[in-house]
Amino acid sequence: KKKKKKGEALKAKELDDLDSLLNEFGVEEAPQIANEEDKAEEDSAAAEAAASSKKKKKKKGEALKAKELDDLDSLLNEFGVEEAPQIANEEDKAEEDSAAAEAAASSKKKKKKKG
Repeated sequence: KKKKKKGEALKAKELDDLDSLLNEFGVEEAPQIANEEDKAEEDSAAAEAAASSKKKKKKKGEALKAKELDDLDSLLNEFGVEEAPQIANEEDKAEEDSAAAEAAASSKKKKKKKG
């Protein structure tokens, strides 16, 4: 504990000496050096801002995609296509495959019971 207090006292004296020296050269106040807590807060704020920015970009992308799809639908309607064919995304395809697998397993069980 004594070493820590001596170290803190020495550091405080060095800072005072530095302030005195800066004052001699006309510097009113020494620039503040951020401590670890301040840096952590700044990093946290930057991370939050980046996440917010990412969400905004995602929303803009989704809005642009929706607008493009609407424009495509309008164009197809001009040429007499009433409804564009639906393109299954990966999740829909996975659900269909899962449902088909369950149906196949169910029919195999029924065949085994009959046989």
